[in-house]
Amino acid sequence: MHCQRRLQNLNEQAKPVMRRLGFGVIWGSVTGRRWNAAQGVKDLGFEPIHRGDLMLELTSLPVGDPDRLRARNALVAALSASSLFVVFAVISTQDKDVRVHSPWQDDPFDVVVSFTMFLVPMLMAALLVRAQLCRTALPLPTRRFNDLLRCARAALAAVALTTATDWSAAVLGEHRSQWGPEGRALLGMLGLVTFATAAAAFVLRRVRPVEAEAPGPDWVEDVLLFARLGSARLGRFAPAAGWLVGRGAAALLHPRLGIRRHPVGWALLAAAAFGLSLAVAQGVGEHAFTTAGSTVRVVATFGLIGTAGIFVLFVGAGRYLRAVAPVNGTIRHSPAIVAGISAAVSVPVTVAFRSELPWVTDNLLGLIAVVATASGVAALVTTSLIGRHGR
Repeated sequence: MHCQRRLQNLNEQAKPVMRRLGFGVIWGSVTGRRWNAAQGVKDLGFEPIHRGDLMLELTSLPVGDPDRLRARNALVAALSASSLFVVFAVISTQDKDVRVHSPWQDDPFDVVVSFTMFLVPMLMAALLVRAQLCRTALPLPTRRFNDLLRCARAALAAVALTTATDWSAAVLGEHRSQWGPEGRALLGMLGLVTFATAAAAFVLRRVRPVEAEAPGPDWVEDVLLFARLGSARLGRFAPAAGWLVGRGAAALLHPRLGIRRHPVGWALLAAAAFGLSLAVAQGVGEHAFTTAGSTVRVVATFGLIGTAGIFVLFVGAGRYLRAVAPVNGTIRHSPAIVAGISAAVSVPVTVAFRSELPWVTDNLLGLIAVVATASGVAALVTTSLIGRHGR
């Protein structure tokens, strides 16, 4: 009923503008369809969203809507809990003097925090960037509202997964002889993170997404809009920054090679860049670049593990967050892409449980290759059979 009343009020506000524009016969567009009318955008006070042609989202949360205040409080709570988790994760994993006292210092527990420690800050950054586009004095597109809630839920889910993994290590008594006062202090910090996460989840649960969601800006559009607005504030560097943003937008939104046509390919490129950076940082930190052989081995091992893990996070989180609006309205992956994703999923799983196979400890790359190949082939055969049966 609340959504229906909101749409009825929006209909009444839109009628004069629609009459001036000569669109009095298509009232259905008020419920979320799109049209090309720049003046209508200005008269109604909505943001113009560019995806090829000019689009307009009419179903928005009006200024002063109580749902917006509740959502703001929930997002602040989620960001606070996520920030507390990041501090805890960095201290308990990156400080070697502290790490040695933690119950979760080894795999399979460590592999979880190793990836969520990167995922959660990424989600926080994305949330903060998109939240900057939510102006108090302007209507809030329902797509943006719902996506922000999704991002907060994803961040809290990653934190909850990690805390559950850490508590599992503590309950199992992993490295109990090494705990000492430092280990008990870590457990106290873990309890604080767990409480903050539960409280934020409770607050977030009270905010319901808008069911009558209209087409609106996705994450790619909003990030580009944020970059464009930010580049305009750089003074004498604004022209150069604007040119860079424009080139980046042209590449991302390319009609044939852009991210809307190939979201998985772009995720792989970003993950590969991250994995290579991780491999280099790991090698430098452990002083492993002593010989050509050790350099290749470290870069290959950590680069592959980092690329596969982050690729899986990008694909999974991107799908849940609806980061990219597909060209044809639906996302369907070919059997080959599904096989590749399945092979990538097997990599962090293999690393997590490699200690159960001591005979392959010295040949981790070989183990990863065997398991990834088997997973990819199994996924390829399965999806191919399902596709044939479906036809």
